[in-house]
Amino acid sequence: MLGTMRSFQLGEAGGWPTGCECVRTGDGAIWAVVRAPTGMVGGVDLALRVGRGDDDAGIAEGNPDIDWAWRWLAECAELASRHPGWFDHLTVIPNGDPPEPLAEHSPYHAWMLVRVADADDAPEPTEMVPVLEMVPITGAEFVAQRTLGAAGLFDLLVSSQVWGRPIRAWRADSLPARPVADGDSAAFASAATAIATTRQAVVAHQGHMGSLELLRGRIHPPAWLTTEDEDPLHLVFADQWILRRHGWVVWGHIAEANDLLRLATGDDHPATVVWSLDPWFDHAVDDLRRIAGDLRDPELGRRSEGETARFARRLSEHVGRVMQWPVPASLAGGRQVILTSILVHRPHLPDGQLASPVVPLLIAPGRSQAAMILPVAEWSPELCDLWAALAR
Repeated sequence: MLGTMRSFQLGEAGGWPTGCECVRTGDGAIWAVVRAPTGMVGGVDLALRVGRGDDDAGIAEGNPDIDWAWRWLAECAELASRHPGWFDHLTVIPNGDPPEPLAEHSPYHAWMLVRVADADDAPEPTEMVPVLEMVPITGAEFVAQRTLGAAGLFDLLVSSQVWGRPIRAWRADSLPARPVADGDSAAFASAATAIATTRQAVVAHQGHMGSLELLRGRIHPPAWLTTEDEDPLHLVFADQWILRRHGWVVWGHIAEANDLLRLATGDDHPATVVWSLDPWFDHAVDDLRRIAGDLRDPELGRRSEGETARFARRLSEHVGRVMQWPVPASLAGGRQVILTSILVHRPHLPDGQLASPVVPLLIAPGRSQAAMILPVAEWSPELCDLWAALAR
């Protein structure tokens, strides 16, 4: 984390930080801007796009709903003034290692700084100091930028029409309503409880996990993989201790898997799985199932030009493993979902077989691009009950 978040004295404009300037640009957008000290070499102006149009005019009086954003703006502005040159275009600032939510119950785990001084709808710079917009990015997007690069992630935000939204309404108009569990979705009603209890137990266990335990639980490549030196799945074995000691538990849904994994005995085999750091999917596992189903749809590659069609062509032309590819927002309901290859280690599953497509995954954003199924010994009773219900 960028230091401990400190409280700040409110400025004259309601909830705005002291020294924060309210700027309305020609298109009606409202910005909160903290200017660099006069004459500073290497300084930057930091800005949040906090409103747009007449509906957001009241934002100038302060808005407690985005108090967390004010605090980050004040903290980053202080760091920028203390350390000129730290921040530049497409700098990514994570909240810790691995990144934690920017605020409680928030899907955002990091900031991306984007230079907007040359845009028509951006605040004017002062003394030729660049204006950098602070754009919140989700945990899944932070993971994706490690593969795509910051420029690649920004292109993704632009093509998905995410960049440019005010922070107080960030993506809210493109996200689906909370799902209601009924019919085929009834088995998922307890998903949030199952993943929460498991996550709590894993975090507590990681606090006293010793080297001997890690050695006893170490997994090894199956015979067929030992001859494939370039297979990215070797990363699972190289980083398994990172995942066990520092990993975070999320729901994953199998998109494709070797049919042999549905048998009770045999070797370990690969699978591709969709997952997300967005807390939404703690309870909305059915959404992951839908996304996984869409990725298997043979009609996917026949869709019209656009983000989805490009992704489908990439999938069809790719040979080998898929390591943390972001799923198009059009398929993910506007949320951030990742597709990645894993190796299904049979002893990590009840009865050693993939009886359900829903699995708890260990992921370690910022530390590893690998993912693995959480060993069954660490599943909570609620998770075991859910697995049994889904396996029937």
